[in-house]
Amino acid sequence: MSDETPETPEQQESSEAPETVETYETETTGKAKRSIYIVGFLGAIALGGWGLTALFSNNGILQRSPAVVEESDEPIGSSLSNVTLTDVDENGKPLYEITARRADYSSETRAADVFIVTGKLYRDGVPIIEVSGEGGAVDQDNREIAIEGNVKAIAVEENIVLTADRVVWLADEDLLTGKGNIKLEKTDADIILTGKSLIANPNKNIFSIAEDVKGEVVDPPLLLEGPTLTWDANTNIVTAPYPFRVVQTEDDLRVRADKGAWDVTKQEILLEGEVRARDKKSNLEVNTARAIWEITNQIVQLPEALDATDSDRGFNVVANQGMVFLAEQRLTLDGAVRATSDPDQAVITANSVEWLIEDNTVTAVGNVNYRQAENDVNVSGDRAVANLTDQTVRVTDSITQITPE
Repeated sequence: MSDETPETPEQQESSEAPETVETYETETTGKAKRSIYIVGFLGAIALGGWGLTALFSNNGILQRSPAVVEESDEPIGSSLSNVTLTDVDENGKPLYEITARRADYSSETRAADVFIVTGKLYRDGVPIIEVSGEGGAVDQDNREIAIEGNVKAIAVEENIVLTADRVVWLADEDLLTGKGNIKLEKTDADIILTGKSLIANPNKNIFSIAEDVKGEVVDPPLLLEGPTLTWDANTNIVTAPYPFRVVQTEDDLRVRADKGAWDVTKQEILLEGEVRARDKKSNLEVNTARAIWEITNQIVQLPEALDATDSDRGFNVVANQGMVFLAEQRLTLDGAVRATSDPDQAVITANSVEWLIEDNTVTAVGNVNYRQAENDVNVSGDRAVANLTDQTVRVTDSITQITPE
């Protein structure tokens, strides 16, 4: 624009009364009233725009400083240094506060690219997340904040630390999404979740991680793996809606299930669907439809019908319910218990059975019946003890029936 361009009425007023802040009517967006403030040092004027310290509003009013540059038909934009961008909700409460070392702002698109960023995200005027990153963008109309590059976000109330390559916050939807190298950590709960993508509701403290997801417990060492894990930080429960597996690294115990939930506070894992547990130390495998793993107590409750197999010794047992004591390497089984041994085709039935894995002994109690088809032996009694190593069985208070050839 040439130097001979006549001054507009606004410019003439501005030069005559430099301390007066003028007010201009602008179109409303149709959204609820809200404001965005950009406060900072004016670094450079881009594309012949307004010279601003700047107060922008979409409630029908635009205010600017009396320092005016020539008007242009080109898009209005400016580059600001050490700038803070804020917005408020319908009740005038803070919505976000983003501070950047530099911001390239366009009043035409009502958006800014920001660099070297720190800030706070609010809900009902209360800060819920503190965030920092190398750069990003602020979209005023859509109330969308994008931060990228070594992103770190802290859920203030729950003290949850999130790191990611990129996060996007949609204020109106209370939705926080993340991409690339996601990590959620709550140090006082000894829990770490990692994955490749994140969908979260910060106000509800619900975080869902997908793609190559892992959840780790420090003590005792425990690892969860699956396609998706959702963490409700209010209840401190992690749910797995799809097939997942759990590995107790210290004892090399591995469990797979169709779905489940991990109560971090109680240190319990609920496993449902097709549940399959394998202790690699003893080569014991248990299959059932439901299990509750008490991590601290190292006990696995088996409240539904189960099938347990020791493939090394050819021993199998089925029962209506049972419990596994991991530290003691012991199983207790109740209800219609039936144990079979392949080498001698022996079968024991009883009301309950205790199986000591390391000792290779099985104790059956209540309505015991021992049958060995190979030798035509049928023994009944109140109690029986079987040694799986030497293939012997001792039945007390018994009645023995031997079928003649």
